Amino acid sequence: MRNLTSDNINKWETTSFSKIAEIVMGQSPPGASYNSDGIGIPLLNGPTEFTDRHPIARQWTSNPTKICEDGDILLCVRGSSTGRMNISDGEYCIGRGIAAIRKKTQKGSTEYLHYLLEIILHEILRRTAGSTFPNIDKKSLSSIHVSMPPIIEQVKIAHILSTWDEAIAVTEKLIAALKQRKKGLMQRLLTGEIRFPGFKDEWNEISVENMGEIFSGGTPSTSNPEYWDGEIFWATPTNITSLENRYITETDRKITKRGLLNSSATLIEPFSLLICTRATIGELAINTMPITTNQGFKSLVPNKDFEVNFLYYLFQQNKNKLIRYSNGSTFLELSKKDFLKMRFFVPGKKEQSVIAEALNFHDDAIELSEKYQEQIKFQKKGLMQRLLTGQVRVKVKE
Repeated sequence: MRNLTSDNINKWETTSFSKIAEIVMGQSPPGASYNSDGIGIPLLNGPTEFTDRHPIARQWTSNPTKICEDGDILLCVRGSSTGRMNISDGEYCIGRGIAAIRKKTQKGSTEYLHYLLEIILHEILRRTAGSTFPNIDKKSLSSIHVSMPPIIEQVKIAHILSTWDEAIAVTEKLIAALKQRKKGLMQRLLTGEIRFPGFKDEWNEISVENMGEIFSGGTPSTSNPEYWDGEIFWATPTNITSLENRYITETDRKITKRGLLNSSATLIEPFSLLICTRATIGELAINTMPITTNQGFKSLVPNKDFEVNFLYYLFQQNKNKLIRYSNGSTFLELSKKDFLKMRFFVPGKKEQSVIAEALNFHDDAIELSEKYQEQIKFQKKGLMQRLLTGQVRVKVKE
């Protein structure tokens, strides 16, 4: 695949993006022309209409301004969604949050142009990093310089990269199916609708206060340096929401023993359940090491009758119940008093362990599939960089 002839290599042309693509910046139509009755032309304003590939219109306009064509690349150019792309499957009116990009001549490949955009967008987004309101303007796009191979090589490169996209899409469907299956299995297993062989005892309704000890988190003063950079792991809700699985093994900050004493928090023993009870209510983790938390948590240290992995799935299944028990105007918070009196039907510990093991198996399958998908995405990214710069050449018939 590497190196053809010098003549073939010389066919690559370095040019500005505006020379190979027409860029149509969106313009919002008059607000009075918007409707949901299908009158006029479908209207796209931003990422709310985007899917994995083609947009889905949710409103129309009777007074269209800028129009995209079938096959155009649709690019979000404003706000936090800047850089997201779809492919137009018809004519749409595009608002100012979107740009339509199409090849200028028959000598180009739209599919290749799509992959090329992914490469140069990385550079453009890097330039907008740190902006309060990121946006891509026409000048920034137009002035980017790119290397273009002949059309026959564009088509071959696009075909190669599309096979990686197909693999990513297949894995995405597998992950969605595994998550849906786990959701249904949780509903049946955690309500006793289905039981494993050998378990016939009735489930008992138990309050949270009888499942173990409950501890609230606390935060020491951030202005006292003696409280920080210590040896005790200190968790915030962000540490939990960013987890890839149910276990927390480290945190980005640690406090000292003195900091712990001045925080009104408690050192939580390993394999307890950390439950977010402020703002991001119902986010969960199991700690694998001694840890303390800020005031956004309640920590449950299970007693001898409860298996921590079972409790993880029990509260995950009942996240909406945790939210219903919460109160607050600025943000929701579940008080210790209300948390303690919550009640759930639960089986004996042996059945808890079997249920947790079955759900662990599904979580492990999901995590493995997600890691595989990330590997494919990483490999595709590296391959794009090499193919779209000519570092690696594809063999084509002249």
